[in-house]
Amino acid sequence: MNTHSGTNQRKHKRALKGVVWFGALLALLFLGVFAFFRLTGGASFRTSMVVVGNPMHVVSWNADRTAATILDLPEDVSIDATGGYGTYAIGSLFTLDQLDHKNGRVFVSSVSDAVGLPIFWYIEGSDRSVGMTPVMLVRNIFSWGNVWKALTGQLHGTLPLLPRIAYTLAAQGVSSDAVTAVSAQNAFISASQPDGSTIRKLDTNRLDYSIDTAFLDSGLRAEGLSVAVYNTTKVPLVGQKAARVLSHLGLQLVFVGNAPADLTACSLAGSPSALKSKTAVFIRSYFHCTGEQTPNGVNSVSDLSLFLGTEYASQFVASK
Repeated sequence: MNTHSGTNQRKHKRALKGVVWFGALLALLFLGVFAFFRLTGGASFRTSMVVVGNPMHVVSWNADRTAATILDLPEDVSIDATGGYGTYAIGSLFTLDQLDHKNGRVFVSSVSDAVGLPIFWYIEGSDRSVGMTPVMLVRNIFSWGNVWKALTGQLHGTLPLLPRIAYTLAAQGVSSDAVTAVSAQNAFISASQPDGSTIRKLDTNRLDYSIDTAFLDSGLRAEGLSVAVYNTTKVPLVGQKAARVLSHLGLQLVFVGNAPADLTACSLAGSPSALKSKTAVFIRSYFHCTGEQTPNGVNSVSDLSLFLGTEYASQFVASK
């Protein structure tokens, strides 16, 4: 009698454990869907992420996930970090981010700013990349084995489950000629430090020349809308940083400057039709724009006018 009761209890516990795992999986899927639509506004755009390893890989997928572009950055190459952290080798910056419990926020925003691309996530990948062709590397990063490792906590990152599955499906089916690599070798320069030492640093101007049109978003480019970018804050170069990201995606920048509005949240102004475009959806979602007003004293010179506030600029100043 006791044996029968014990068997039923074990079965009940196994069933309950299965329900808990199933519920957790549904929760992960829900969070993945939410994160994906929160970042992209429900539309389809080019998306990029940084894969932690040596070298670091910036992997960028086109809007329909039929082609990928890879940019490699050795972990000893230094970049200017966001958040007032200073200049760090990329590998050291990732370590610092983890030690400060930033969950990739400083690391991702720093790499995004350094390369001038909208990077949403970081993931851990395999170091077995030496000698791989670009398509082999992409399939290695986005493998079903790595999906399982991410689910079981063996690989960490901020890429939600649903997008990871989508990119894994894309990677396993992408053709070899649809995966290209952009070389950044000419963008690595020797820079002198105050203590007299030298470091290998990423030169953003040289990198822009190397990138050229490799990361265009064809859908945004095809709309052909002109965009003006205004910095309404006292933080310098905010407009130029945002414009660099937009230009790499192929948007037509007609003005980059300042506006004395002192906004907190980003505002995106334009005609009703322009504000319904894919370009507007992307800008609104990436820069977290909440308003659609043109500040007083600003004359519109473009189809869309982007006014950046302190919420966006805060990543480029030291945390208090």
